[in-house]
Amino acid sequence: MPRVPTIPQSLRRACRDVLSTASHANGSGVIGLISSSPAEGVSTIAVGLARILAETSHVLLVDASGGHPVSQLMEIDDMPLGAEELAHPHLLNLNDWIIPCPGLHFDLLTLEVGQLSAVTWERRWAALKPMLMKRYQIVVIDLGSLQTQFSPFWSACLDHTYLVVDMSRTNVDALYRARRELDFLRMPVTGAILNRRTFSVPAFLGGEQS
Repeated sequence: MPRVPTIPQSLRRACRDVLSTASHANGSGVIGLISSSPAEGVSTIAVGLARILAETSHVLLVDASGGHPVSQLMEIDDMPLGAEELAHPHLLNLNDWIIPCPGLHFDLLTLEVGQLSAVTWERRWAALKPMLMKRYQIVVIDLGSLQTQFSPFWSACLDHTYLVVDMSRTNVDALYRARRELDFLRMPVTGAILNRRTFSVPAFLGGEQS
């Protein structure tokens, strides 16, 4: 049985927002989670979000963070999918790489992000995404932080981006900088998921969404 990190009850409100946005994409969607700096809880939030969404939808959690693997957080074995396998998607058997998480009701796919350059990732995800969306209603992607290595071509892959914010670590100025950077990368913020909130939510983070 995989280990289940503690999940804040406030995540259920975020899940309602995610399901609402996904419903506008014909019942399916690719949701990216990212933070402005490391250790703001993106992986824990990603696991919790996937777990709650899996109560009503068929969910895949993708670890593309390039940091501490989600599989280690959950204490399960994984098999990272690398660039070599993605080079020939028509030969790819997803069952060899996707790990079922029985007690949590979602599946896990880990990517070897270090092998995927910005030049190749967009093309290879373009082949992989339709294969995944045939099997799953919602794909939640742990992108890690803006300070870790990830491809800017994720902007072409995501339907929605949520900024995970540890309110005990990140101030409003840092949020503005993160928002500007995400806008520059063409990853506009759909909403924010807040941890340890200590100040009012800036309106620019997504209006009424939280």
